[in-house]
Amino acid sequence: MSSAPPPRFSPRLLLAFFIIYVVWGSTYLAIRIAVASVPPLFTAGVRFLVAGALLFTWSHLRGAAAPSRIEWRNIAVTAFLMFLCGYSALFWAETKIASGVAAVLVGTIPVRIALTEITVFQRRRLPGSLVIAIVLGCGGVASLALQGGADRVAVLPCLAILGAEIAWSVGTVLSKTERFPDSKILTAGAQMTLGGGMLLLCSSLAGEMR
Repeated sequence: MSSAPPPRFSPRLLLAFFIIYVVWGSTYLAIRIAVASVPPLFTAGVRFLVAGALLFTWSHLRGAAAPSRIEWRNIAVTAFLMFLCGYSALFWAETKIASGVAAVLVGTIPVRIALTEITVFQRRRLPGSLVIAIVLGCGGVASLALQGGADRVAVLPCLAILGAEIAWSVGTVLSKTERFPDSKILTAGAQMTLGGGMLLLCSSLAGEMR
């Protein structure tokens, strides 16, 4: 039996890596610049409400069906977990720590998702290879985050980001198991819109509007 040929680096694959490293990676620098002068919850709320409304409207105009009542409920739950709980902590934390540290910590989300599937939803087992990968990955993240010395890293903001990752991971797993609209773009737009509204409400309650 002949073995499968090794994967090749296509232009689309290179473009995908470029988007991850440059576009996605620079998001954390943009957040750090924004929260230096604008309150964090307000910043996050405006960002996701505007982006989500545009994305939802664009997808709906292209023919995507509106969510049902059950789908809206699931969208609201995941928006609460992923955007309110997740991004409120991230935007606040970036008022205290460097964007590079925040980006490195957020890079452990795949680990949280895997552990959530194993421990909470029990959808998969924990093989030894995954344990080794998690230990090596977390060790690499810790070494990068503490390059400037442990005394130079604020512990509470880092813990806030790690806690936000748990909420994001639960929301991600629910997105795979619960009922959502067929259009992924419409779903993302609806989640961002509701999440942005929740963030702005919390911003108002926290007194940031003043």
